[in-house]
Amino acid sequence: MLTWEAIELGRWIYNNARASDVGDEMDFLDPLLQFKVARMTDASVTLAVGFGLEFRPPWATPDRPDAEDYQFEFECPRETLRQEAQRFLQHLTTFPKRGR
Repeated sequence: MLTWEAIELGRWIYNNARASDVGDEMDFLDPLLQFKVARMTDASVTLAVGFGLEFRPPWATPDRPDAEDYQFEFECPRETLRQEAQRFLQHLTTFPKRGR
């Protein structure tokens, strides 16, 4: 993941936590990592995170390299997700932005 993609991911998570209409999926240049909104309620957001190739879990089947094949869901209260997205974005300011 490139620095600018990490920033976009942080913003995407933050905006989904605020119930902004930012889209259900976050795409990256490298298709081995994928984030989707699986469910939203007034109280929480459930993110589906997909892992491909070297990100796959140890029990993964070698002939299934796509991120869609290994998705894990994480439910988080909206306020917690918003706060963690802000913390993530703040942390990213310590890294030089490359690209875009």
